[in-house]
Amino acid sequence: MINVLKPDMPSVNQLLPYLKSMATSHQYTNFGPLVTEFEQRLLGVILSSKNNPKNLQCVTASSGTSALELALSAYQFPKGSRVIVPAFTFPATITAVINAGYQPLIVDVDAKSWLLTPDIAESIMQSVDARLILPVCALGLPQNLYLWTCFYKKFNIPVLIDAAAAIGGQSADEGINVVFSFHATKPLGIGEGGAVLSCDAEWLADVRTLSNFGFSSGQVKKIGTNAKLSEYHAAVGLAQLDRWHENVKWRTELAQNYFDQLGLAMFEFTMPNQQAIVPGVFCIAIENKAQQLCQQLKHCMIETRRWYQPILPYHCAFKPYVGSEPYVTADYLNESLVGLPFYRQINKKMVKKIISSIESLL
Repeated sequence: MINVLKPDMPSVNQLLPYLKSMATSHQYTNFGPLVTEFEQRLLGVILSSKNNPKNLQCVTASSGTSALELALSAYQFPKGSRVIVPAFTFPATITAVINAGYQPLIVDVDAKSWLLTPDIAESIMQSVDARLILPVCALGLPQNLYLWTCFYKKFNIPVLIDAAAAIGGQSADEGINVVFSFHATKPLGIGEGGAVLSCDAEWLADVRTLSNFGFSSGQVKKIGTNAKLSEYHAAVGLAQLDRWHENVKWRTELAQNYFDQLGLAMFEFTMPNQQAIVPGVFCIAIENKAQQLCQQLKHCMIETRRWYQPILPYHCAFKPYVGSEPYVTADYLNESLVGLPFYRQINKKMVKKIISSIESLL
């Protein structure tokens, strides 16, 4: 069986130096030295990209979802405040909004980018009083930071980007904060973990305070939770950063291998903006044939995944947050998108088998 995903984690020997350091310090949680080092080195990876603000800072959390909930809570909007979210995303995006006490509104995504864009947000705001826009880097596809910064300057409405799978491809700016996930299947997988990226030092300090029950100077001044990243997870993160460039290399080469063998004329489109990301998945969209393709590949011992299916409007728990406009693009992706196998051990021969199996259906 060719699996759809396999986590790419560091070996025991790669972890050992950090585990020994932790054993020496006798600190295993509560913002220990490994967490501090991981945050600093993580920031270095982000700042190594072009055109990043130099005043960026980051705070880690126990999971990507926890990081998102902390970030939302740190805005301290009144309960019930409206937050615009895209239909095409994993449920954690909207549950974080609900758990923070806000009112999400599910909207459609752009047909070309598969993302919630500033144009869509501006259109929705003509009839909706929103306090926050929560665009998502769906499948790791990056949001246009320049356009969102222009949006923020025009409307003075903050933007929080759920960039769970977009580490290495997404940055922040004034008014534009970003959340990453380090789940085992993400490009920087450490098992479980997350981070919040921001240029706003005061707001980010609140995020850290909320991650530690709300303690500040020995007192709980704001109601928080326990969402700190442990030293164990930071050790894995540091070992992963040691092999980051190697990780980026195999991911980009595998994505290019798919492109080289696909014969793009077979499909209406594959993942857009592929060159702008560190790939974590590889998807194709085949109108009206997605389920049939999945069955065909399963017969060939090839595992697939229907990413984000069903889309948010079709989960029973999210019915109260469905908008009045149709979900044309999200519906198309819901019916058409197929995730192909994507992990380190896949070679050109395996990719050829996968593509041949697809061609036999078409």
